[in-house]
Amino acid sequence: MSRLQEAQDRLETALTRLDQAVDKRFTAVDSQQDVTALSEELDAARSDNARLQAVTSTLASRLDSTIDRLRKVLDE
Repeated sequence: MSRLQEAQDRLETALTRLDQAVDKRFTAVDSQQDVTALSEELDAARSDNARLQAVTSTLASRLDSTIDRLRKVLDE
């Protein structure tokens, strides 16, 4: 497994744990204000996740391209 994939897997695991913690907290929260704040934090975390996945995808494509170019250079 590549380091990039490992990092993405760790990110997914962390976000899953965060989502579970927020869900658990929702059941214990008494005030609607706290629920709203937690919901906003979760939305922000999901937004960060989407952004990081896009960056990860871009980096993976660039790394694949660089590896292909290096292989071509080495074959010459």
